[in-house]
Amino acid sequence: MARTRYIFFESLRRIGTSLFDFFSRCEERGVLPRAARWIKMSALSAIVAGLGTVSAASLLSCCYLPGTPLPRIENASVTPNPTEGADTVKISARATIHYSSQDIIVAKAVFVFQDDTTDMQAVDGNFDSQDEEIEAKLYVGDQGSDTVKINISAANNDDEWGDPQEIDLEITE
Repeated sequence: MARTRYIFFESLRRIGTSLFDFFSRCEERGVLPRAARWIKMSALSAIVAGLGTVSAASLLSCCYLPGTPLPRIENASVTPNPTEGADTVKISARATIHYSSQDIIVAKAVFVFQDDTTDMQAVDGNFDSQDEEIEAKLYVGDQGSDTVKINISAANNDDEWGDPQEIDLEITE
């Protein structure tokens, strides 16, 4: 089948090339130049259109498979910041999945502080929507005065994680 198709298209290519050369010579020599140009363009357009509709490439259909939407962390904050001697801080943020008509929801959220990963909770009690307010408490009473980084990230119900958002926490005495 492939060989037959190759022979067929190679024959059409040769015919198209021959017709193009013939009508180009007629046009250059002044033998009905406008008619030769019109026929050349019409005939070649028909051949190209015919090849396009029956070629192997027309059997391929290209499409983009959309990726699963990933949660984004927005409005992340730590209070109090600076801590001013407070032993515990509250980390809060909003995890959102934008532009999704699918059944994709924010399924979990975590924060990472000094290589320790801790789960965050949904403020409403359940991770069940595309827009979740999340929070957690972090004990910092045993930390010295320093500026540290906290990374917050969330995952959808396919367990695919969005990019983390980094916030700075200034621990003071």
